[in-house]
Amino acid sequence: MTKYSILNKVHVDVHVTNNPYAFDERTLFEMAMRINKKRSFLFISNVLGKHIALPPQVPLLLGQLLAMRYMDVVHEKPDLRAQAVAETLKTREQLRESLQALEEQPVIAPKPMKIIGFAETATALGHAFFNAFQGDVEYVHTTREVLPNLSALATFEEEHSHATTHNVYMQNEQFFEGDAEIVLVDDELTTGQTNLNIIAQILARFPHKKRFVIVSILDWRSDAHRQAYRDFEQQHGIHIDEVNILEGRIAVEGASPEVPPVQYALEKTTPTIAQHTLRIDDVHYVFEQSKQDDDSTCEAPYFIGSGRFGLSKALDVTIRTQLQAQQQTLQRLRKGSNTLVLGTGEFMYIPMRIAALLGDGVSYHSTTRSPIYAHPDSFIYNQYTFESPEHCGVQNYAYNIPINHYDDVIVVLERITSHRALQQLIDALSQAQIPQITILTLTDGRE
Repeated sequence: MTKYSILNKVHVDVHVTNNPYAFDERTLFEMAMRINKKRSFLFISNVLGKHIALPPQVPLLLGQLLAMRYMDVVHEKPDLRAQAVAETLKTREQLRESLQALEEQPVIAPKPMKIIGFAETATALGHAFFNAFQGDVEYVHTTREVLPNLSALATFEEEHSHATTHNVYMQNEQFFEGDAEIVLVDDELTTGQTNLNIIAQILARFPHKKRFVIVSILDWRSDAHRQAYRDFEQQHGIHIDEVNILEGRIAVEGASPEVPPVQYALEKTTPTIAQHTLRIDDVHYVFEQSKQDDDSTCEAPYFIGSGRFGLSKALDVTIRTQLQAQQQTLQRLRKGSNTLVLGTGEFMYIPMRIAALLGDGVSYHSTTRSPIYAHPDSFIYNQYTFESPEHCGVQNYAYNIPINHYDDVIVVLERITSHRALQQLIDALSQAQIPQITILTLTDGRE
C-alpha cells in the first residue's frame, strides 16, 4: 500500500491489486487536490497529456497498449508486443520509432466496435485507442457543447464533475444500430457510475445492445461498486467487460479547502504573437450553431477530426495522412528547440498528433476546465486562468507551465468563439515568460 498526502489536507491510501505490465505507480500518476466539494482528490496522469506536459507520443502509445490489453482481456488474444510497449512507456526511449512501427501494423478489430471517449479528459485517450485498430470501428467522444439544432443520441450525467452534463452527437444516426460492441474509454474509474449512466441512456433508446466494454488506465472501484456492475448486468440482461492498466482500491481522508489558493501576479513579458490557420479540406468541417455558457450563440465551424461528431476509420486515416503531408509546414511554425504544444479543452487529439510531427524537443499537454488546487508544495505547482477562447463563459486553466522554460508555445485551437478570451489566454501564457506564442486554428476563426 502507498500513502499519498496532499498538502497535509487530503490523504489517499492506494492498494494495487492488479498490475499486468508491472508499472511503477508514479509512472502512471501523481496526486493533487480538486477544488470540488463532491470529490477532494484527483489522479494527475503522467501518460495522458492533459494536465502536465509530456512527449506527445506517450499518450498515443498508451492508446496502443490499451488496445492490446483489450484484445487480451475481452477476446483472449494476447499481443506479444504489449510488454515492449509498456517498457517504452516506462523508459520513454525510442518513442517515435515505436509508435511508427505500431501504426504500420495496427491491431485487427475482431468484430465491429463503436468507441466512445469521455470529455474532456479522455477525448484523446479514446481517439488514441480507436487509432490503434484496423477494421470496422467508429469513434465519437462525448461533449459539454450544446448544439440546439442537433438532437443528441444520448445525454447523461457525471455527478462528481464540475460540469456534469455530457452529450453524444453523431452525424451517423445509425451509430448504435446493429450488433457492434460498445466500448467506453475513460482515464480513471473511481465509482464507475458515469459509465452506468451512459449505458442506461443507450439502452433506453437502443435496448438491443447487449455487450459493453469499459476501458480505463486506472480502476479504483470498491467491491460495492463492482457488485453494482454485476447487479446492473443482471437487471438489464447485458454483459460488461472491464479493461485497465492498473487496478486497486483507495481510501480517502480529508477535504480540500473551500477557498482557492492565492494566485500571485506574475510579471508578463511582451511575446511575439503569430496566428495561422491550418486548412485541410472543407469536407472536414461541421457547420452547426452552438450555445455558449454566456448565453450567446456561435456560428464558427467545428473540425470533424476532433471526433465530436463521429469518425469512421477511413476518415480518421485520411485526416491523419493529410496532417502528415503538412509536416514541413507545421515544423516551420517552431521558433526554438524547446517547444510546448498546447491543446484546448476537449480538443486534444489533433493537437497531440500535430505535436508528434514537430520533431525533437516538443512537449504536449492541454488546457482544462478542471479547477485544481495549485500550490508550490503540491505536484500541481502553478496555474494560469483565462476564459476559454473556444467556449464563451467557461473558465479554463493551464497547469505546471514553468517560468522562463520554453522557447515558444504553439496553441492549437479547433475554432475561436471569442477574440477577447483568446487575448486572456495570451496574457496568461505571457506570465510564463515564453518569448513566442503561435496561435494555430483548424477553422477560419469566424465569430
